[in-house]
Amino acid sequence: EDAEVKLTTMLNRSIFTTGIHSAINTFKFNTLGYIPSTTPDYAFNNTKPWLFYYEEVNEDSTSYYYQFTDEQISTYCDNIAGLAAKVKEKYNLDMVFMPLPSKYTIYHKLINDDPYNNFLPGLYKGLSERGVRYINVYDDYTSSSEILYYGTDTHWNQKGLEIALDETLEVIDGMGYKVNNYLSDNNKK
Repeated sequence: EDAEVKLTTMLNRSIFTTGIHSAINTFKFNTLGYIPSTTPDYAFNNTKPWLFYYEEVNEDSTSYYYQFTDEQISTYCDNIAGLAAKVKEKYNLDMVFMPLPSKYTIYHKLINDDPYNNFLPGLYKGLSERGVRYINVYDDYTSSSEILYYGTDTHWNQKGLEIALDETLEVIDGMGYKVNNYLSDNNKK
């Protein structure tokens, strides 16, 4: 059974088969209305499909609905701070942490008006208290009027990527490093 799960995962996520697998699933959804059982929430917004994957909407700790305790968030922050210290000590590198909001966190209002568990704001606060540098895309994503994720995928689209890159470069620049944003610079031409 474990070998079968590993084989399925490998076939679905291989660099050689991911595009094919994605195209087949998109076709099945768009043409046949097929939705896997592990995709419990979906919406149509102006006839555009939106899929929200199981891990984003269940009751597990990967979900929008999971209620983290202050102690859990503190433990996460302590572990991240510990990792940053080890990276600095062992490699003399400054770690910058980028916690990412799920697509459902940003677009859950397409399904309902359930309140957010405020995991990311709590994490940001704890990281700040520990002096850990982080990239806050959550605020920019929630305030953006543009679509930042693909409707039938969990990945950012070009605009979502640009916001994340701009925030990353701003943090790195604030650390005293000068970097160029070739992605944004090329899109402005």
